This record gives sequence, structure tokens and C-alpha cells, in this order.
Amino acid sequence: MAAGDLINRRSAVPFYSQLKDLILADIQSRGLEPGDRLPGDFELCQQYDVSRTVVRQAMGELEHEGVIRRERGRGTFLADTHAPGVFGHALIGYFEDIQSGSGTHHTVVRRKGLVPASAAVAKDLAVKAGEMVVEVERVRSMDGAPWALTLTQLPLSVGEGLLTADVDDLSLFGVLEQRFGVVDLIVASLPSTLGPR
Repeated sequence: MAAGDLINRRSAVPFYSQLKDLILADIQSRGLEPGDRLPGDFELCQQYDVSRTVVRQAMGELEHEGVIRRERGRGTFLADTHAPGVFGHALIGYFEDIQSGSGTHHTVVRRKGLVPASAAVAKDLAVKAGEMVVEVERVRSMDGAPWALTLTQLPLSVGEGLLTADVDDLSLFGVLEQRFGVVDLIVASLPSTLGPR
């Protein structure tokens, strides 16, 4: 790897966000096509010297944004660019910012608290429908302009510490792992849009 392909451990940008940039740049530089296989979590941990939690956060967000698809028992693949919502600004715009060397990334908590789990979320989190879960809504911005809204829900037993923790510009998974010793996470990432609820 070149020096520019390493995680900058002195940067204020969270490791998972840096890893996302590196993975996207790698996809571009290698000229990968939809359906091409991507490195697995273990390989990414070794390649970039980051924890499994960092890799899970980065890959989870890339999957949520439609850049990759993960198939149980088969691996991770570049998503179909012709599928609705795939790539778009999530990949192409990101590449432009990476290649230009510009862009200051920030993630700010918009809201966090307890909400009852919907039937779908309850299934994902292995809890009962209506059970209270931790919800964290965050806005991602680049150069001061918001470009994504992420909504994450976790079981109360796992995410309770986030209710009082400062997680602006930090990886939720990283905070849970480093401050609260949580390693194996079950998380529901919900689609959302920018704008008032």
C-alpha cells in the first residue's frame, strides 16, 4: 500500500469514515465492475490495521448507501449500478471529493433517545416489537453542506451508553467498543432523508 492508502491516526476524521474513502478509492482505481467481489472484513482489518468494529461500520454504511451488497456465506460484492438508488452521489460525488483532495467531513447528532421498536426493527435486533431501543439520528456534512442523514437503532442493553456520550464526529461502533467494551453489535440502520421529521 502507498502511504496515502493508510488510516491517518492523527486526523479528526473517524477511522470508519476514512476507511470508507479508502475503499471507494480502491474500487475506482481498480476499475471494478458490478458483481466484482470485494475484500472480506478480516482482510480489510489486516490491510488497514483497524478493528473489526471499524470495518463493520464502514461496510455497513456502504451497504446502506447502495454501493455494495453483502451475501451471507458468499461475501461482499460491488452493487449493480443500474439498480435504483445505487451509486449516484454516494459513490460518484464521493470520488470527486476524494480525487480533488477537498472536503471537510463532519457528523453531528441531530437527535438521540429511546423509541419503541417497529416489527421490522425488532426482527433485526432480536427484540420484541414495541420494546424500547436506542435511536441515534445524525447528519453528515461536507464543507458545511449536509449530504446524508443516518438513523441507527440498537438494543437498549447495547446502546444505552450512547445516550449520554458525545458522539459527534465519532464512530458509534468505535465509542461502544472503546468506552463500553461492546464488540459484537446488532444494529438496525434505517433509511431516512434530510429535513424535518
